Amino acid sequence: MGDHRAHVKIEFTAHGKTYKADMSINYWPEGYSGVDKRILDFFVESWDDALNRYHAEVYESQKEERGKKQRETEMAELKRLKEKYGQD
Repeated sequence: MGDHRAHVKIEFTAHGKTYKADMSINYWPEGYSGVDKRILDFFVESWDDALNRYHAEVYESQKEERGKKQRETEMAELKRLKEKYGQD
């Protein structure tokens, strides 16, 4: 009588990757609003992975812009040093 099992399948896609879970859970009316902690853990871990993938994609897409900014910064520093120490 105390076993309140349910079979759940979870599938969601975030930032280009699909995450799936298929598990048997218990319903617990106390804490977590009755949600089995494994479901929350699955979602948190999946979302962290998806978000890390997103950050990596953004970082890669901004690579060229970072290179341009770095060159501008270095050229300005080179100009400053040449003015300070003269050209040899």
